[in-house]
Amino acid sequence: MKFLQQIFSYGCGRGEQTLRAPGSLHPLFLVPVIAWFFLVAGVFGFLPPASLVGLLLAHQLLSAVALSQSAEVRRMGFSGFLLAIPLSGLVHLTYGLGFCRGLVSALGRGGQRLGSLGTNQNSR
Repeated sequence: MKFLQQIFSYGCGRGEQTLRAPGSLHPLFLVPVIAWFFLVAGVFGFLPPASLVGLLLAHQLLSAVALSQSAEVRRMGFSGFLLAIPLSGLVHLTYGLGFCRGLVSALGRGGQRLGSLGTNQNSR
């Protein structure tokens, strides 16, 4: 559970950092957020169930391919590989939720967004 709390916190920090320094955003940081939107859209019926299942399977397949390249997963063997696949999905969902929370909490702070946190007011 602590590991998932850490991933959630990392997502929150990345979401806040995105508003502070928009140039730091890499498109790969948005993959977990997009996964959340598709999951929510599927649960509330905005996507046909077959599409949601297809997207989840595609995510797991891509995760499996990426994990197969990891030296740590290869060291753990086939059973470690099988355990890492669902963990990857859980990590993506936890990070994505944290990222969204970080964006919302940073936006809720009013004027402290879009780079204003990183500026030095005394340099004028």
